[in-house]
Amino acid sequence: MTGGPGVDVAVEVSATYHGLQSAIRATRMEGTICASGLYRGEGRGLWLGREFHCNRQTMIVPHGCYLGHKPRDYSRWDDYRAYDAIISMMRQGALTAPGLIQPLVSLDEAPAVWDLVVNEPAKVVKFGIRF
Repeated sequence: MTGGPGVDVAVEVSATYHGLQSAIRATRMEGTICASGLYRGEGRGLWLGREFHCNRQTMIVPHGCYLGHKPRDYSRWDDYRAYDAIISMMRQGALTAPGLIQPLVSLDEAPAVWDLVVNEPAKVVKFGIRF
């Protein structure tokens, strides 16, 4: 999939089992998959045999997800430290995300974009509403 041994770390954020399978396939032997999404329902399209099990990969969940669960590193990485690290990396240019929130629309345009989210999710990763 990568044309080489694979990536050291794959971060999967789509919360789809096909996306998680792609992250597993893109990750090298003994690499790490960061499963950031909240996966729901039956895991169709997810095969843990050949690439995941045989390649001895590690899968982690980076945060508490929801319902007030604190991240496992919370005692070391509280909200202040995490935000401080993110802002610092952005200021240094080490963390950029151009185009991540696209499109930016007015409140009146939001229903049309929501239709894309529901009916054609591959076209919209995240969108923002201007107030």
